[in-house]
Amino acid sequence: MSSRSYPHRAGQRGVTLVELVLSATVLAVIVGALALFVAPRANVREVDSTVRDAQRIRDAALEWRRDNPSGCPTISQLEHEGALARDATVDDPWGGRFRIECDDSDMKAVSAGPDGKLGTHDDVLVPRPRS
Repeated sequence: MSSRSYPHRAGQRGVTLVELVLSATVLAVIVGALALFVAPRANVREVDSTVRDAQRIRDAALEWRRDNPSGCPTISQLEHEGALARDATVDDPWGGRFRIECDDSDMKAVSAGPDGKLGTHDDVLVPRPRS
């Protein structure tokens, strides 16, 4: 019997299950970290656009109030009477409708924010309350 010697082919071996799992884990950690980094920025953009839209609504409501000093308009009323521009956004990015709140001295445009509930920490108010 002749004895054959096979050269060691370490560079040509396949991928082990351990290496595959380790690679998938590292990839998952990277994707998770990116998601944590990107998600807050998306939320900031949504809040910024909500503030701009609420400011447009408040401006229209203040203009409306000049002709109606004792009243407090609704969004539908502003739309119907043409006080609010046709291209104005009346729904916030989270699917809720803006509201107008009035008192004797001021008006506020309000969005319930991401949680959809008024009176919680994530509400968007224009003008913003002073701290």
